[in-house]
Amino acid sequence: MATTGVQRLNIGIFYQNDEAWIGGTYYLLNLIQALKVSDDYRRPIITVLSSNIADFEQLKQLTAYPFLEFANTAAEPPTWKRIFNRLARPILRKNIFETRPRLDAVFPLRGQKYLHFTALCKQRICWIPDFQEEFLPHLFDAADLADRRNSHQYTAKNMPHLVLSSQAAAADFTQFYGDVAKCKVHVLPFAVTHKQSYKELNINDLCKKYDLPKAYYFAPNQFWAHKNHWAILKAMAQLKAEGSEVVMVFSGKEMDYRKPEHVDELKAFVQKEGLGKQVRFLGFIDRQEQLALMLHAKAVVQASLFEGWSTVVEDAKAMNQFLIVSDLAVHREQLALPNEAVFFEPEDSTQLASLLASHWQAEKPTISRKYEENIREFGENFILIVRQMLQEIGGL
Repeated sequence: MATTGVQRLNIGIFYQNDEAWIGGTYYLLNLIQALKVSDDYRRPIITVLSSNIADFEQLKQLTAYPFLEFANTAAEPPTWKRIFNRLARPILRKNIFETRPRLDAVFPLRGQKYLHFTALCKQRICWIPDFQEEFLPHLFDAADLADRRNSHQYTAKNMPHLVLSSQAAAADFTQFYGDVAKCKVHVLPFAVTHKQSYKELNINDLCKKYDLPKAYYFAPNQFWAHKNHWAILKAMAQLKAEGSEVVMVFSGKEMDYRKPEHVDELKAFVQKEGLGKQVRFLGFIDRQEQLALMLHAKAVVQASLFEGWSTVVEDAKAMNQFLIVSDLAVHREQLALPNEAVFFEPEDSTQLASLLASHWQAEKPTISRKYEENIREFGENFILIVRQMLQEIGGL
C-alpha cells in the first residue's frame, strides 16, 4: 500500500529485447519511463514477464524504475507442487499451490499467446500495433496473413480490453472487426523518453565515424518493406539526375523476414544508379548515436506506407526536429503543429524529391513543443485505463 492509502497496482508487462522488432521493445521501454514521471503513489509495480533474466536486468539499468520485479514465463513449478496440485484438483476443484503470479493486469497480450500464464490476473489487456495486413496484404505470405487475422479476431471476440495507439487504428479495427468485437477499445497514443545524453555527443565525431557529410537527411527505420525505402531511393535517383547534392542516411536493422531479398534489392538499386555518395546505410546503430544523428539532420524523413503510431515521428517531436513525412491519417493525427512537418503522397517519389530539394537549401523552421506533457499523459492515461478496468469488475 502507498502512504496515501491508494493501493499500488501490480501490472505484468510482457517484455523482450527484440532487435528484429525494435519498435515493440521501444514501446514498452517508453511506457515504463512514462510511468516513472507519475507521482510516486500512482506508480504501479511493474512485474516484467520474460523468459530471459538478462532482458530484465537490462530493463532495470535502462529505466531505473523504482518498482520493478521479475517473473519467469519459462519457469515450471517444482515437481512436488505439480503433484499436489494434480491430486487436489479433482477434490478441491482448485490448485493448492498457485504457480502463476497474481497481478492486477497484464499487458500487452497479443491473441492467445501466454493466456495460460495470466489465469490469475484480474484484467487482461491486449494491444494491436496496426492493421497493415488489411491494406498491404501483398507483404505477407498466406500463413502470416491468416495468423494475424485469426489473432485479431480472437482478441475482438474473446478478450475484454484492447489498447490501440491512434484514432486511425481504432477506425481500422471498427472497419474490419466491428461486427464481431466484444472487447472494449481504448486509444492510448504513446510518447517517447530520451536520455538527454545524446545531445552531448559530438556530431563531428559521429560524422567522421560513419563517414557522413555535415549536411544530410536521416531516415531511421528498420528495413521492413512497408517502411517504403523504395520511394526515398527513387527520389534520390531523380535528384542525382538533376545534379543535386542531397545526401540520405539510413539506419535500422537490415532485415525483413517476410521478404528476405528486400535489402539486397535496395542496395542493388543504389549501385545501379550510382548513388553510393548520396545514400548511406549505417545498419543497426547505438540508440544514443541514432538520436544524435536525428537531431543534427536537415530533417527526419518518414516515408512509411502504414503505421499504427510512428516511433520515428515521436522521436522527432521529442527533439523539436522537422519532418518530411508520408501523408497518412495517423501521421496527420500525430503532427498537429503547423510548421513541424511537410507531407507527401507515399507512392509519389517525384513529390518527395521536390520536397527534399527545396528543404535542403532552406533554414529549418523553429519548433517549440513542451513534449514532457506528452510523456506524462502517456503514463497517466495508461494508469487511468487500468484503474477503470479494475473498477468495472470491483477489482480495486
